[in-house]
Amino acid sequence: MLDTIWVFHGEGGRFSSGVFTSIEKAEIWINKHKLSGVLTAYPIDEGVYDWALFNDFFNVKRQTQMEPNFIQTLSHKVCKL
Repeated sequence: MLDTIWVFHGEGGRFSSGVFTSIEKAEIWINKHKLSGVLTAYPIDEGVYDWALFNDFFNVKRQTQMEPNFIQTLSHKVCKL
């Protein structure tokens, strides 16, 4: 079962330009076109904030870390390319 997708956001791009089922497929496409940007893994059907809390990758230390502004900007597994 697929539990993660990889999203590529090209340098200078306003929106993501590719979504992949594996990092290997993403890297093949990125290398083929000689692209630069950010490749990020996202859990499917779950927000990164909840995923990170559940998997002990993140622990709330301040009240502000439970507020919408923080939750909506949290991401994980970022690979700068």
